[in-house]
Amino acid sequence: MKPKVKKLESNIDFYEMCNYGAEQTGLAVLVWTGLNVKGRKPRILVQRTYAKKMDPKNLFSVSISDTPKILAGDQGEIKDADLKKIFKWIVLNQQALLDLWNINVDSFKDFEALIKKV
Repeated sequence: MKPKVKKLESNIDFYEMCNYGAEQTGLAVLVWTGLNVKGRKPRILVQRTYAKKMDPKNLFSVSISDTPKILAGDQGEIKDADLKKIFKWIVLNQQALLDLWNINVDSFKDFEALIKKV
């Protein structure tokens, strides 16, 4: 049984984010990274399906931390094994993700050079 989590906010500003797929992450799903411009906890957004096209109504958020967890939304059709891989990717790239979040990276292109695939 999956735990209940709060609903993902609907006022996400995608102009402040960039998405990455398997080519950059090694993950089977799209992930969105962004900047801390609204005082939220460090997090990424993850597509709830295996579709290659982003659907802003089909996302969930995951914390950027030593022990990532779902903050809002639910994992949808994402298999538990892939969710574990997402958590592993966050831990592997935690410093780069936090540097981007805290705007300590000059650009998304510079961030891309820092991230590692799982």
